[in-house]
Amino acid sequence: MSGKSVEEIVKDINSTRCVGIEITNNSKHFKLSLPATYAYCGRVNIPPDPTIEKGQKGVSVFIKTPLSAYGCVGVLSYMFDDQQISLLFSNPLDQLKYNVEYALYIPDQTTPTDEALYNNMYYHLLETKSFTKASLGRGNATLQIVTDQMEVTATMANEKSKAIIKLQVGDASSTPFSPN
Repeated sequence: MSGKSVEEIVKDINSTRCVGIEITNNSKHFKLSLPATYAYCGRVNIPPDPTIEKGQKGVSVFIKTPLSAYGCVGVLSYMFDDQQISLLFSNPLDQLKYNVEYALYIPDQTTPTDEALYNNMYYHLLETKSFTKASLGRGNATLQIVTDQMEVTATMANEKSKAIIKLQVGDASSTPFSPN
């Protein structure tokens, strides 16, 4: 995105609700690849990068569908070596009824990024070592999941109905190098 920050990109988006996602790959060993998206409501405005190389950043943006009564809600997934990282985001139109929320999930096995994954992350999963969720309606929170292979950390801010999520993925401190 021509060197622009996610904040600059989102500022220029003409939509009443949007979610800008910046992913930083801090891994020394693995790239992020095979992105997949699911939009419960809204749509992809700037698609995720096909790969995010070691030491690089990627940006994607989801926006509310024009003239709809809904906001911008969905899931973005990437593969990190052989593990999936899924990020749920919700920037609803009616923020009196619904909270701005986000969640991280590292499933035990690769899972399609579809309505079933969205429903599972939004409604059913409970806090575990592989799933965490936060609502900005009850204060800001940093999300973090640590596995044997990786550390994933995310923050979310929402200003003037434009949410920004910053996700950082890196090697777990005990991850040995194993070339593919």
